[in-house]
Amino acid sequence: MKTIEMTVIVDESRKLILQLPNGISPGLHQVVLVIDEQPQANDSIDSENIDAAFAEMVNDSEYQIEARQIESEFAVIETQRKAI
Repeated sequence: MKTIEMTVIVDESRKLILQLPNGISPGLHQVVLVIDEQPQANDSIDSENIDAAFAEMVNDSEYQIEARQIESEFAVIETQRKAI
């Protein structure tokens, strides 16, 4: 079990997008989320900043490669799970 602590942005639709460190292997993992009930004060967070940060992350070539690998591995795991 590995503990990763980070500050994240929860958008208006309550979605949370995480970029995990390279040390986390692609595949199916159990994740436990512990969240403060009150958001941290930060007046600079708005939907434009969230959208810009997300666009920067999604356009990163390393992110795209890792996302495709994870999707591929998850598809294999799902196929194996359904076969059981």
